[in-house]
Amino acid sequence: MDPMKQMIQQKLIANVIMDKCAQCKNLVFQDSLCSQERVIRFATPFWQNLLGEGAVMYEAENKPDSFVVNCVCKLDRKDPTVAKIRAVLDIADDDVLHSWDISNSYPNAIFDAFDVLINKTILEFEKNLESKMQADFAEGEQETIFTTKYERNPQARAACLAYHGYTCKICGMSFEKTYGPEFKDIIEVHHIVPLNQIGEAYVVDPINDLIPVCPNCHTALHSKHGSQISLK
Repeated sequence: MDPMKQMIQQKLIANVIMDKCAQCKNLVFQDSLCSQERVIRFATPFWQNLLGEGAVMYEAENKPDSFVVNCVCKLDRKDPTVAKIRAVLDIADDDVLHSWDISNSYPNAIFDAFDVLINKTILEFEKNLESKMQADFAEGEQETIFTTKYERNPQARAACLAYHGYTCKICGMSFEKTYGPEFKDIIEVHHIVPLNQIGEAYVVDPINDLIPVCPNCHTALHSKHGSQISLK
């Protein structure tokens, strides 16, 4: 396209988009926030109520060969609410929370897509975000869990600790030395061959089959990477 015609079309698109923003009841719009025909900015009540005026803006980048609308956060990433939003949206390093590319070589197609964006898509985006923020960080709901519990022999535990002592065989942690004698029994006992792999009752050798470990190391041993930990 001829550069002059391209510039005229770009201004036309900007003027129509700004008019749509001004007339849309879902948006908060001031033409003074726009960068001429290049960037059209608008906000929504959702973001203003959540983070304050000017904290999050929608920026429509009106370029000669593209038209992209970005939801841009202006606040510090360390802000607690911003950090929560970024976690929900799984955004690490970008200030753009979401983008919609409605580029088209035909201005009318851009206008139609923008109408859908400001009257439906953005509202759905904000509603879904609000729901995720409430759901993803909710705690405390009761849940019924069915599991298989393998019986442990307290005499085997006592014999293991009598032989090996109360110090973790992996990291050397001693609850007695660190916290006092009343915490000595917090030490746990680990089956070198897990009971769920044996799957049946058997006579345990408390010296060769069991070792004392702290809760942290015990958790690590039973994780998917536990086989990489040396038990020597």
